[in-house]
Amino acid sequence: MADVPLVSVIVCTHNPPPRLLAWALRSLDEQTLPATEFEVIVIDSGSEPPLDRARLPLRRGATLHREQQPGLSRARVAGIRLARASLLVFVDDDNSLAPDYLANAVAIAAREPGIGAFGGKAMARVPVRIPAWKRGLLDGLGVRDEGDQVITASTDEWGPWEPMGAGMAVRADVAAHFASFPGVTALGRTGTGALSGDDSLLARLAYRHGYACSYQPSLRLTHAMKRDRLRTWRLARTYYGHGVSAVILERLLGRQVPRPGVAELARELSGRLWRHLRTHGLRAGLVRMCWDIGYYRQARTSA
Repeated sequence: MADVPLVSVIVCTHNPPPRLLAWALRSLDEQTLPATEFEVIVIDSGSEPPLDRARLPLRRGATLHREQQPGLSRARVAGIRLARASLLVFVDDDNSLAPDYLANAVAIAAREPGIGAFGGKAMARVPVRIPAWKRGLLDGLGVRDEGDQVITASTDEWGPWEPMGAGMAVRADVAAHFASFPGVTALGRTGTGALSGDDSLLARLAYRHGYACSYQPSLRLTHAMKRDRLRTWRLARTYYGHGVSAVILERLLGRQVPRPGVAELARELSGRLWRHLRTHGLRAGLVRMCWDIGYYRQARTSA
Protein backbone atom coordinates (compact mmCIF):
# COMPACT_ATOMS: atom_id res chain seq x y z
CA MET A 1 0.00 0.00 0.00
CA ALA A 2 1.32 3.40 -0.93
CA ASP A 3 2.03 5.77 1.97
CA VAL A 4 -0.80 8.04 0.83
CA PRO A 5 -3.35 6.38 -1.48
CA LEU A 6 -5.09 8.30 -4.24
CA VAL A 7 -8.53 7.06 -3.15
CA SER A 8 -10.07 5.81 0.07
CA VAL A 9 -12.97 3.46 -0.66
CA ILE A 10 -15.40 3.30 2.26
CA VAL A 11 -17.74 0.30 2.24
CA CYS A 12 -20.58 0.62 4.77
CA THR A 13 -22.51 -2.52 5.66
CA HIS A 14 -25.14 -3.73 8.12
CA ASN A 15 -26.17 -7.39 8.44
CA PRO A 16 -25.26 -8.05 4.79
CA PRO A 17 -26.09 -11.28 2.96
CA PRO A 18 -22.60 -12.84 2.65
CA ARG A 19 -22.83 -13.42 -1.10
CA LEU A 20 -23.96 -9.86 -1.74
CA LEU A 21 -21.13 -8.30 0.26
CA ALA A 22 -18.65 -10.65 -1.45
CA TRP A 23 -20.00 -9.45 -4.82
CA ALA A 24 -19.41 -5.83 -3.82
CA LEU A 25 -15.90 -6.51 -2.51
CA ARG A 26 -14.97 -8.55 -5.57
CA SER A 27 -15.66 -5.51 -7.76
CA LEU A 28 -12.92 -3.68 -5.85
CA ASP A 29 -10.45 -6.49 -6.60
CA GLU A 30 -11.24 -6.07 -10.29
CA GLN A 31 -10.45 -2.34 -10.50
CA THR A 32 -8.06 -1.18 -13.21
CA LEU A 33 -6.58 1.38 -10.81
CA PRO A 34 -3.47 -0.27 -9.34
CA ALA A 35 -4.13 -1.84 -5.95
CA THR A 36 -1.31 0.23 -4.44
CA GLU A 37 -3.19 3.44 -5.25
CA PHE A 38 -6.36 2.91 -3.22
CA GLU A 39 -7.29 1.68 0.23
CA VAL A 40 -10.45 -0.19 1.24
CA ILE A 41 -12.09 0.55 4.57
CA VAL A 42 -15.06 -1.65 5.52
CA ILE A 43 -17.29 -0.29 8.28
CA ASP A 44 -19.44 -2.90 10.03
CA SER A 45 -22.39 -0.77 11.14
CA GLY A 46 -23.74 -2.67 14.14
CA SER A 47 -24.15 -6.05 12.43
CA GLU A 48 -25.34 -8.89 14.67
CA PRO A 49 -23.31 -10.97 14.95
CA PRO A 50 -20.35 -8.72 14.14
CA LEU A 51 -18.64 -9.42 10.84
CA ASP A 52 -15.67 -11.76 11.05
CA ARG A 53 -12.69 -10.66 8.97
CA ALA A 54 -11.61 -14.28 8.50
CA ARG A 55 -14.86 -14.97 6.64
CA LEU A 56 -14.76 -11.90 4.42
CA PRO A 57 -13.12 -11.88 0.98
CA LEU A 58 -11.06 -8.81 1.88
CA ARG A 59 -8.10 -8.07 -0.33
CA ARG A 60 -4.67 -7.61 1.16
CA GLY A 61 -4.41 -4.30 2.98
CA ALA A 62 -8.16 -3.81 3.39
CA THR A 63 -9.30 -3.02 6.91
CA LEU A 64 -12.47 -3.91 8.84
CA HIS A 65 -13.75 -1.63 11.58
CA ARG A 66 -16.72 -2.06 13.90
CA GLU A 67 -19.15 0.81 14.55
CA GLN A 68 -21.27 -0.28 17.51
CA GLN A 69 -24.35 1.79 16.76
CA PRO A 70 -26.04 1.09 13.42
CA GLY A 71 -26.73 3.93 11.03
CA LEU A 72 -25.39 4.83 7.59
CA SER A 73 -24.34 8.34 8.60
CA ARG A 74 -22.44 6.99 11.62
CA ALA A 75 -20.72 4.44 9.40
CA ARG A 76 -19.72 7.05 6.84
CA VAL A 77 -18.38 9.35 9.56
CA ALA A 78 -16.32 6.45 10.96
CA GLY A 79 -14.91 5.73 7.50
CA ILE A 80 -14.11 9.38 6.84
CA ARG A 81 -12.12 9.60 10.06
CA LEU A 82 -10.03 6.59 9.01
CA ALA A 83 -9.50 7.63 5.39
CA ARG A 84 -6.09 8.87 4.30
CA ALA A 85 -6.69 9.92 0.69
CA SER A 86 -7.70 13.30 -0.73
CA LEU A 87 -10.59 11.64 -2.58
CA LEU A 88 -13.14 9.34 -0.93
CA VAL A 89 -15.58 6.99 -2.66
CA PHE A 90 -18.58 5.59 -0.77
CA VAL A 91 -19.76 2.09 -1.67
CA ASP A 92 -22.81 0.34 -0.21
CA ASP A 93 -22.76 -3.39 0.44
CA ASP A 94 -25.14 -3.99 -2.49
CA ASN A 95 -23.08 -2.06 -5.07
CA SER A 96 -20.69 -3.45 -7.66
CA LEU A 97 -18.39 -0.89 -9.27
CA ALA A 98 -17.45 -1.13 -12.93
CA PRO A 99 -13.75 -2.09 -13.29
CA ASP A 100 -12.75 1.43 -14.40
CA TYR A 101 -14.76 3.25 -11.70
CA LEU A 102 -11.89 4.27 -9.43
CA ALA A 103 -9.53 5.09 -12.29
CA ASN A 104 -12.18 7.34 -13.84
CA ALA A 105 -12.93 8.97 -10.48
CA VAL A 106 -9.24 9.83 -9.98
CA ALA A 107 -9.04 11.27 -13.50
CA ILE A 108 -12.17 13.39 -13.00
CA ALA A 109 -10.93 14.75 -9.67
CA ALA A 110 -7.59 15.73 -11.24
CA ARG A 111 -9.18 17.22 -14.37
CA GLU A 112 -11.96 19.12 -12.60
CA PRO A 113 -10.59 20.73 -9.40
CA GLY A 114 -13.76 22.80 -9.06
CA ILE A 115 -15.95 19.74 -8.50
CA GLY A 116 -16.29 18.70 -4.86
CA ALA A 117 -18.70 15.76 -5.09
CA PHE A 118 -19.69 13.65 -8.07
CA GLY A 119 -21.27 10.36 -9.09
CA GLY A 120 -22.56 8.59 -12.14
CA LYS A 121 -24.90 5.90 -13.41
CA ALA A 122 -26.38 3.32 -11.07
CA MET A 123 -28.10 0.46 -12.86
CA ALA A 124 -30.48 -1.96 -11.18
CA ARG A 125 -30.01 -5.69 -10.76
CA VAL A 126 -33.30 -7.15 -9.57
CA PRO A 127 -34.48 -10.76 -9.07
CA VAL A 128 -37.94 -10.15 -10.55
CA ARG A 129 -39.53 -8.40 -13.49
CA ILE A 130 -40.40 -4.81 -12.55
CA PRO A 131 -43.90 -3.68 -13.59
CA ALA A 132 -43.83 -0.69 -15.92
CA TRP A 133 -45.53 1.60 -13.39
CA LYS A 134 -42.79 0.96 -10.81
CA ARG A 135 -39.84 1.65 -13.12
CA GLY A 136 -40.23 5.40 -12.80
CA LEU A 137 -39.98 5.08 -9.02
CA LEU A 138 -36.56 3.44 -8.97
CA ASP A 139 -34.78 6.79 -8.66
CA GLY A 140 -35.97 6.77 -5.06
CA LEU A 141 -34.10 3.48 -4.52
CA GLY A 142 -30.69 4.55 -5.75
CA VAL A 143 -31.09 3.76 -9.45
CA ARG A 144 -30.04 6.47 -11.86
CA ASP A 145 -29.28 7.17 -15.49
CA GLU A 146 -29.24 10.82 -16.57
CA GLY A 147 -27.85 10.03 -20.01
CA ASP A 148 -24.39 10.21 -21.52
CA GLN A 149 -23.59 13.89 -21.08
CA VAL A 150 -21.77 15.39 -18.10
CA ILE A 151 -23.99 17.63 -15.95
CA THR A 152 -22.25 20.04 -13.57
CA ALA A 153 -23.70 22.86 -11.48
CA SER A 154 -23.25 24.68 -8.19
CA THR A 155 -26.95 25.38 -7.67
CA ASP A 156 -27.74 24.62 -4.04
CA GLU A 157 -30.73 22.38 -4.66
CA TRP A 158 -31.46 18.84 -5.78
CA GLY A 159 -30.89 18.34 -9.48
CA PRO A 160 -29.44 15.83 -11.96
CA TRP A 161 -25.92 17.13 -11.23
CA GLU A 162 -26.10 16.06 -7.58
CA PRO A 163 -24.66 12.62 -6.76
CA MET A 164 -26.40 9.87 -4.84
CA GLY A 165 -24.66 8.27 -1.88
CA ALA A 166 -23.96 5.01 -3.72
CA GLY A 167 -20.68 5.47 -5.55
CA MET A 168 -20.34 9.12 -4.53
CA ALA A 169 -16.83 10.52 -4.85
CA VAL A 170 -16.12 13.45 -2.52
CA ARG A 171 -13.06 15.49 -1.70
CA ALA A 172 -11.56 15.06 1.74
CA ASP A 173 -12.22 18.62 2.93
CA VAL A 174 -15.94 18.25 2.20
CA ALA A 175 -16.01 14.83 3.85
CA ALA A 176 -14.25 16.17 6.95
CA HIS A 177 -16.86 18.93 7.25
CA PHE A 178 -19.59 16.28 7.01
CA ALA A 179 -17.97 14.19 9.75
CA SER A 180 -17.94 17.15 12.15
CA PHE A 181 -21.31 18.62 11.15
CA PRO A 182 -23.66 19.01 14.15
CA GLY A 183 -26.58 16.57 14.03
CA VAL A 184 -25.30 14.61 11.04
CA THR A 185 -26.40 11.30 12.57
CA ALA A 186 -30.04 12.47 12.42
CA LEU A 187 -29.87 11.64 8.71
CA GLY A 188 -29.28 8.38 6.86
CA ARG A 189 -30.67 4.88 7.16
CA THR A 190 -30.59 3.13 10.51
CA GLY A 191 -31.15 -0.62 10.29
CA THR A 192 -34.42 -0.95 8.40
CA GLY A 193 -35.30 2.73 8.89
CA ALA A 194 -36.37 4.78 5.90
CA LEU A 195 -34.54 8.05 6.51
CA SER A 196 -31.99 9.34 4.00
CA GLY A 197 -30.51 12.74 3.20
CA ASP A 198 -26.89 12.25 4.26
CA ASP A 199 -25.79 12.20 0.62
CA SER A 200 -27.64 15.48 0.02
CA LEU A 201 -25.85 16.99 3.03
CA LEU A 202 -22.50 16.07 1.47
CA ALA A 203 -23.54 17.89 -1.71
CA ARG A 204 -24.71 20.95 0.25
CA LEU A 205 -21.38 21.08 2.05
CA ALA A 206 -19.53 20.88 -1.27
CA TYR A 207 -21.35 24.05 -2.34
CA ARG A 208 -20.38 25.72 0.96
CA HIS A 209 -16.73 25.00 0.18
CA GLY A 210 -17.07 26.73 -3.18
CA TYR A 211 -17.29 23.53 -5.24
CA ALA A 212 -19.78 22.36 -7.83
CA CYS A 213 -21.39 18.91 -7.93
CA SER A 214 -21.47 16.77 -11.03
CA TYR A 215 -23.05 13.81 -12.79
CA GLN A 216 -20.30 11.92 -14.62
CA PRO A 217 -21.63 9.13 -16.89
CA SER A 218 -18.23 7.44 -17.16
CA LEU A 219 -18.79 6.26 -13.57
CA ARG A 220 -20.98 3.14 -13.59
CA LEU A 221 -22.11 0.80 -10.88
CA THR A 222 -24.73 -1.90 -10.46
CA HIS A 223 -27.13 -1.76 -7.52
CA ALA A 224 -28.54 -5.13 -6.48
CA MET A 225 -31.99 -4.86 -4.91
CA LYS A 226 -33.89 -7.44 -2.95
CA ARG A 227 -37.39 -8.34 -4.06
CA ASP A 228 -38.81 -6.91 -0.83
CA ARG A 229 -37.59 -3.39 -1.62
CA LEU A 230 -39.80 -3.36 -4.71
CA ARG A 231 -43.01 -4.11 -2.85
CA THR A 232 -45.47 -1.26 -3.07
CA TRP A 233 -45.61 -0.67 0.69
CA ARG A 234 -41.80 -0.52 0.86
CA LEU A 235 -41.68 1.95 -2.02
CA ALA A 236 -44.26 4.10 -0.25
CA ARG A 237 -42.31 3.91 3.01
CA THR A 238 -39.09 4.87 1.24
CA TYR A 239 -40.65 7.90 -0.41
CA TYR A 240 -42.21 8.93 2.90
CA GLY A 241 -38.76 8.73 4.52
CA HIS A 242 -37.27 10.89 1.78
CA GLY A 243 -39.86 13.57 2.52
CA VAL A 244 -39.16 13.47 6.25
CA SER A 245 -35.41 13.62 5.59
CA ALA A 246 -35.77 16.69 3.38
CA VAL A 247 -37.17 18.70 6.31
CA ILE A 248 -34.53 17.41 8.73
CA LEU A 249 -31.80 18.37 6.24
CA GLU A 250 -33.13 21.89 5.76
CA ARG A 251 -33.28 22.47 9.49
CA LEU A 252 -29.78 21.09 10.05
CA LEU A 253 -28.56 23.62 7.50
CA GLY A 254 -30.23 26.41 9.45
CA ARG A 255 -33.00 27.03 6.96
CA GLN A 256 -36.57 27.77 7.93
CA VAL A 257 -39.23 25.25 6.93
CA PRO A 258 -42.70 26.86 7.01
CA ARG A 259 -45.18 25.15 9.32
CA PRO A 260 -48.42 25.17 7.32
CA GLY A 261 -51.80 25.54 8.96
CA VAL A 262 -54.44 22.86 8.56
CA ALA A 263 -56.41 24.62 5.81
CA GLU A 264 -53.25 25.54 3.90
CA LEU A 265 -51.94 21.99 4.25
CA ALA A 266 -55.17 20.49 2.92
CA ARG A 267 -55.06 22.75 -0.15
CA GLU A 268 -51.38 22.01 -0.79
CA LEU A 269 -51.70 18.25 -0.45
CA SER A 270 -54.82 18.05 -2.62
CA GLY A 271 -53.07 20.06 -5.34
CA ARG A 272 -49.98 17.89 -5.18
CA LEU A 273 -52.04 14.71 -5.27
CA TRP A 274 -53.80 15.88 -8.41
CA ARG A 275 -50.49 16.71 -10.11
CA HIS A 276 -48.96 13.35 -9.15
CA LEU A 277 -51.95 11.40 -10.45
CA ARG A 278 -52.08 13.37 -13.67
CA THR A 279 -48.33 13.03 -14.31
CA HIS A 280 -47.56 9.52 -13.04
CA GLY A 281 -50.85 7.64 -13.00
CA LEU A 282 -52.79 6.20 -10.07
CA ARG A 283 -50.35 3.76 -8.44
CA ALA A 284 -47.07 5.60 -9.02
CA GLY A 285 -48.76 8.90 -8.19
CA LEU A 286 -49.93 7.61 -4.81
CA VAL A 287 -46.45 6.33 -3.98
CA ARG A 288 -44.88 9.67 -4.90
CA MET A 289 -47.50 11.38 -2.79
CA CYS A 290 -45.95 9.69 0.24
CA TRP A 291 -42.96 12.02 -0.12
CA ASP A 292 -45.26 15.01 0.31
CA ILE A 293 -47.03 13.44 3.28
CA GLY A 294 -43.69 12.77 4.99
CA TYR A 295 -42.45 16.27 4.24
CA TYR A 296 -45.47 18.14 5.52
CA ARG A 297 -45.97 15.90 8.52
CA GLN A 298 -42.36 16.58 9.53
CA ALA A 299 -42.76 20.28 8.74
CA ARG A 300 -45.57 20.48 11.28
CA THR A 301 -43.36 19.08 14.06
CA SER A 302 -41.21 21.30 16.23
CA ALA A 303 -37.75 22.09 14.88
